[in-house]
Amino acid sequence: MTTLTLKTQHTGIAKADTLTTEKTRLINRRKTSKISLIKCAEDIDSGVIIMLDTNGKAIVASKFRAGRVIGFSKSSGKCGDVIQYVEAGLIEGAFSLDTTKNYVYLGTNGDPTTTPPKNGNLVVIGVVKNANSFLLQIQDEIMTP
Repeated sequence: MTTLTLKTQHTGIAKADTLTTEKTRLINRRKTSKISLIKCAEDIDSGVIIMLDTNGKAIVASKFRAGRVIGFSKSSGKCGDVIQYVEAGLIEGAFSLDTTKNYVYLGTNGDPTTTPPKNGNLVVIGVVKNANSFLLQIQDEIMTP
């Protein structure tokens, strides 16, 4: 299975039809989700973006935290529990994603959003499919200045 990466650095403005075609190609390419297990370093709810802490355990991701974003929690757990998470694939849920936007970004508390952050780190986590789903494709590690 090939892992695709979305980059946040753009060298120019792409045409809308090119973005739509690319988004459709990505969504059609990823029919199944890659699911893995990880131990929690803190309490984690299902349905949030997670990242690694310095000990290699899962914590809730935030645009204000540095680290490697690894996926979307499929199950919830307390500190020390092992949870399932999706590394890549189609994520469906009770979202309200703006379908006029192409990209999904990491929000403040592990929430996916189509609004690019005005502060914190800009982290693209996927592309919008519809108001209730997106294709999860994690970008590079969050670095602090």
